[in-house]
Parts: sequence; structure tokens; C-alpha cells
Amino acid sequence: MTAGNLYRAKAADMAARARADRSPSGKAEYARLCLGYLRLADQADRRAVVEKPPKPVEEIPARGLLHRLLDHISAH
Repeated sequence: MTAGNLYRAKAADMAARARADRSPSGKAEYARLCLGYLRLADQADRRAVVEKPPKPVEEIPARGLLHRLLDHISAH
């Protein structure tokens, strides 16, 4: 599970707690926590896009290349 999804799960938990809480201040606090976790999820998603490692460049085995070059030279 990605970091963004973990934060979304926490946000869903805070939203459920806000619905279940009977006091207005408790509902408000859980709602603020829910929004905070949603912001963190958004940040984590953006960070994951930036931090993706570049695709590796396909390496050509030097020994294989050398052998093909020598075979090509000796054939002519």
C-alpha cells in the first residue's frame, strides 16, 4: 500500500469518528484531522511521482560487443 493510500485510510477513519462523535468540538477536531490526512495523501502522491527512479538504460555487455566486432573484422 502506498503512503498516499495509508493516509487516505487514516482520513476515512477520522471521518467515521467525526460522524460517530456526539460533541460539536469532537466532530470538528476529527474533521480537521481528516482534512490533514487528505493533504498528506496528496503530498505523498506528488512526492512519489517526483521520486520515481529513472528507467535503467539497457547495458550492452562489453565482452559480447568486443566479440561481435572481432568476428565482423575477421569476416572481411
